[in-house]
Order: sequence, then structure tokens, then C-alpha cells
Amino acid sequence: HAGFISEIVHLASKSPRLPHTVNCIAVIPAYNEEKNITKTLLNIQKAHVPGRVAVIVFENLSLDTPRDLTINRIQAFKRKYPGMIIYHVFKRFRTRIPIGFIRRYATDYAIQLRLFSGNQKNMIIASLDADVESIQSNYFVNIIKAFENNVWLDAVELKLDFPKEYFKAYPNLWILQRLFDYCWKYMRHKVN
Repeated sequence: HAGFISEIVHLASKSPRLPHTVNCIAVIPAYNEEKNITKTLLNIQKAHVPGRVAVIVFENLSLDTPRDLTINRIQAFKRKYPGMIIYHVFKRFRTRIPIGFIRRYATDYAIQLRLFSGNQKNMIIASLDADVESIQSNYFVNIIKAFENNVWLDAVELKLDFPKEYFKAYPNLWILQRLFDYCWKYMRHKVN
């Protein structure tokens, strides 16, 4: 565990400083996403809030997986949209790592990046996927406003959207989705 943290601290210390105006970071784990990453970044760009939002693409592979062209796509995108703050982190693991660990690694990197940059603001971390199909143009504006307008807010969750094929393959997923929706509405009613 100490190696994991020291590696992240080292990565963040060598990265360009995060501007002090940034208070929202979109974290995107990417595993062989050369076909999707440009579309995802374009979707994020449509909702981008200049100076307030940064993006971290955490490209990860296992040792036995050849590297695809994800890095080229990200570099081309950064040249085309220089106003977007994009960090690209690459790491090879001995084996394929579960997505939860990758999200934690990328999130810890975002936190260390904030600390090394001397950014004293609280940071909103939006965890996205590398194959985002669409995003509303006010996505980041709404999240930032929600946190600015409610000092008690410490987390938000987005609607869980599963493709229809998932519901066919996993019939109980529909039940869990409905149960979650019901509980969420009940909790919001009780709190508000």
C-alpha cells in the first residue's frame, strides 16, 4: 500500500500544476480506448467550463496487453483544444486490475495533484467512463453550482444507465435498479 501512495505522490509532484481556478476534475480510466477516447473528450469539451474543470485520463494496461493509439488520440485532442486542462497518466500493471482500483488510483492522483499545486479549494471529482456516449452541455455547471449552493453536500450520484443487453443478460439487474431508484427517492424525500 505504501508503494501505491508513494508512486502517486511522485507522479503528482512531476505533473504540471493544477490552476487554482479549477474546482472540478473529471477522472476517466481508459483501457484500450483508442476508438472511444476522442468521442468522450469531445463530449466533455461540450460541457467544459474553462478554468474550472480539468480532466485526468488514466490509461492503464496489463503487462501482456499491447499499447494501442489512445495516447496519440489524447495528444491530438490536446493540440486541437488547448484551452482544456487535460492530464494523461499511463501505468502498466502486472495483471488486469479491477476498475474500482483504477478509479481509486486516478482519484488519489487527482487529490495529490491538487495538494502539490497548492490549491486550497475543495475539489469535486466526477468519475466518468472512457466511452461516454453523450453528456449534457450544463453537466459540469450543474455539479459545480450544486456544491457551491449546498455546504452540506459531499457527494452526488448520476443516474445509473445500463444498456438493454445488460438487463437481458442479468435479469436481477433490473430489480436492483428499481430498488435503488425507490430508495434514492425515499432518502431524498426524507432529507428534503
